Amino acid sequence: TPEYSDFFMKYYIHKVIWMVFYMILYLQYGRDVLKYFFLGLFCICVFHVGLVLYEYANIVFSGKIVDFSFLNKIFVQVEDKKYDVYNQGFIRPTGLTMDPNYATGYAGIAFLYAELLKSKYSKYKVLLSVFQYLCLFMTAILFSRTGLFSLMIVIFVSALFHIFILRNKYKTITPAICVFVIVLISVAISYISLFDEVLYEQIIQRLSMKDGSSNMRQDYIFTYLNESTTLETLFGNGTSSAGMVLTQILGMNTGKVWHPESSYISLLIEQGVVFLILFFLFLIRLFFKLLKKNQIYAYILLYINLIGLSYNFLGDRIYMFLLVTLTLYAFDPKSALNEK
Repeated sequence: TPEYSDFFMKYYIHKVIWMVFYMILYLQYGRDVLKYFFLGLFCICVFHVGLVLYEYANIVFSGKIVDFSFLNKIFVQVEDKKYDVYNQGFIRPTGLTMDPNYATGYAGIAFLYAELLKSKYSKYKVLLSVFQYLCLFMTAILFSRTGLFSLMIVIFVSALFHIFILRNKYKTITPAICVFVIVLISVAISYISLFDEVLYEQIIQRLSMKDGSSNMRQDYIFTYLNESTTLETLFGNGTSSAGMVLTQILGMNTGKVWHPESSYISLLIEQGVVFLILFFLFLIRLFFKLLKKNQIYAYILLYINLIGLSYNFLGDRIYMFLLVTLTLYAFDPKSALNEK
């Protein structure tokens, strides 16, 4: 269609061509590119997490949504979506982002990177642990299932490596914090089930993955697999075509370019099952290469790809930056092995 023909070139200009720039950055500055990216993201997330908690507390205790209109004076335009904090029965402020899922997605990376900082700067260990508690608390109150489950899976995987593979080499990510949070969530849900039946039903409904967004993604997969030819299923329909294909199959008429809220649904439709299998094999290989050099980088790779199962709320550009630079780092013979 005309919309997608025009978008095809925009896609390469705004997304793919940047990959070359990421490669040049790494070739010029090496692993420092990753170091300063994560440090910058961590610093931003410290403010971001504090802002989300401030917004949440302001709504709970004063009943008012924080007004950001003063930012217009410094030419920062705040979209109306920022004030849509009552979402799916929960209070879900967004901090520096426009979506609570983005808010928790970035905080999850900062949480994992804080673990690396704790090993390097032991005198700040308490402060970094407090920040990790706040990240988990923020993720819990915003109830971002994908961010929460992805983080829990990463922590569980780190525990498995520690217990069953090499106890002295692989460390579990924040075991004390995780035990505390699991106990706290269990107690909170037990309390709510006894004294607030309506809220308990809302929580169970959300955890069941039977809401509109989850069902929609399942419909996309089953409808596409039923309607597509064998050749399309195996080899896809081409780059940036996911929205167009689903529009035709579902009989929609959006008149604009769109794509499903899942990186892997997009990859399935655009590149096919064969590519997905090859891509998963590559990610497994990359994960174990990173694990030998920097465990936290390996767990961040796992985290951002788990997020892609349900959402793409790290954004294509940031995801591609991390994928490109982590790949170059993993296969770079100059980067030291067994780096903390």
